[in-house]
Amino acid sequence: MAIMFITSYPDFFLALPLIFSIISGFIEALVIGLTSDEKWDNLHNCQSEIQSRSRWSLALLLVVIFGVGAVTMIGTIARTFDLLYSEGAFG
Repeated sequence: MAIMFITSYPDFFLALPLIFSIISGFIEALVIGLTSDEKWDNLHNCQSEIQSRSRWSLALLLVVIFGVGAVTMIGTIARTFDLLYSEGAFG
Protein backbone atom coordinates (compact mmCIF):
# COMPACT_ATOMS: atom_id res chain seq x y z
CA MET A 1 0.00 0.00 0.00
CA ALA A 2 2.84 2.41 0.81
CA ILE A 3 4.43 1.86 -2.61
CA MET A 4 1.14 2.67 -4.34
CA PHE A 5 0.84 5.80 -2.23
CA ILE A 6 4.33 6.99 -3.16
CA THR A 7 3.86 6.30 -6.85
CA SER A 8 0.45 8.02 -6.83
CA TYR A 9 1.85 11.35 -5.56
CA PRO A 10 5.46 11.65 -6.78
CA ASP A 11 5.38 15.49 -6.82
CA PHE A 12 4.58 15.65 -3.12
CA PHE A 13 7.47 13.37 -2.22
CA LEU A 14 9.82 15.32 -4.48
CA ALA A 15 8.83 18.53 -2.67
CA LEU A 16 9.11 17.00 0.81
CA PRO A 17 12.89 17.68 1.21
CA LEU A 18 12.30 21.28 0.15
CA ILE A 19 9.51 21.66 2.69
CA PHE A 20 11.68 20.19 5.47
CA SER A 21 14.58 22.49 4.56
CA ILE A 22 12.27 25.52 4.64
CA ILE A 23 10.96 24.52 8.07
CA SER A 24 14.50 23.96 9.37
CA GLY A 25 15.48 27.37 7.95
CA PHE A 26 12.65 29.01 9.89
CA ILE A 27 13.76 27.25 13.06
CA GLU A 28 17.35 28.36 12.52
CA ALA A 29 16.21 31.96 11.92
CA LEU A 30 14.34 31.86 15.23
CA VAL A 31 17.39 30.49 17.05
CA ILE A 32 19.65 33.17 15.57
CA GLY A 33 17.12 35.92 16.22
CA LEU A 34 16.57 34.90 19.83
CA THR A 35 20.29 34.81 20.64
CA SER A 36 21.11 37.54 23.15
CA ASP A 37 23.34 40.42 22.05
CA GLU A 38 26.04 39.54 24.58
CA LYS A 39 26.21 35.91 23.43
CA TRP A 40 26.20 36.98 19.77
CA ASP A 41 29.05 39.42 20.40
CA ASN A 42 31.07 36.78 22.25
CA LEU A 43 30.63 34.29 19.41
CA HIS A 44 30.95 36.50 16.33
CA ASN A 45 32.40 39.87 17.33
CA CYS A 46 35.04 38.86 19.87
CA GLN A 47 37.97 40.15 17.75
CA SER A 48 36.42 43.56 17.04
CA GLU A 49 34.96 46.44 18.97
CA ILE A 50 31.55 46.12 17.30
CA GLN A 51 28.64 45.81 19.70
CA SER A 52 25.25 44.47 18.60
CA ARG A 53 22.00 46.23 19.47
CA SER A 54 18.72 44.49 18.76
CA ARG A 55 15.74 46.69 18.02
CA TRP A 56 11.99 46.29 17.54
CA SER A 57 12.47 45.38 13.89
CA LEU A 58 14.09 42.12 14.97
CA ALA A 59 11.13 41.28 17.20
CA LEU A 60 8.67 41.98 14.38
CA LEU A 61 10.75 39.90 11.98
CA LEU A 62 10.75 37.01 14.45
CA VAL A 63 6.96 37.18 14.76
CA VAL A 64 6.59 37.06 10.97
CA ILE A 65 9.07 34.19 10.67
CA PHE A 66 7.28 32.26 13.40
CA GLY A 67 3.91 32.82 11.74
CA VAL A 68 5.09 31.75 8.29
CA GLY A 69 6.85 28.72 9.76
CA ALA A 70 3.75 27.69 11.70
CA VAL A 71 1.51 28.03 8.64
CA THR A 72 3.97 26.03 6.54
CA MET A 73 4.21 23.27 9.12
CA ILE A 74 0.45 23.07 9.67
CA GLY A 75 -0.14 23.00 5.91
CA THR A 76 2.42 20.24 5.44
CA ILE A 77 0.90 18.14 8.21
CA ALA A 78 -2.62 18.70 6.87
CA ARG A 79 -1.64 17.77 3.31
CA THR A 80 0.24 14.68 4.50
CA PHE A 81 -2.74 13.43 6.48
CA ASP A 82 -5.03 14.22 3.55
CA LEU A 83 -2.88 12.13 1.24
CA LEU A 84 -2.43 9.32 3.75
CA TYR A 85 -5.99 8.84 4.94
CA SER A 86 -8.24 10.06 2.13
CA GLU A 87 -5.86 9.48 -0.80
CA GLY A 88 -6.03 13.14 -1.80
CA ALA A 89 -9.82 13.44 -1.93
CA PHE A 90 -9.69 17.04 -0.72
CA GLY A 91 -7.25 18.41 -3.25
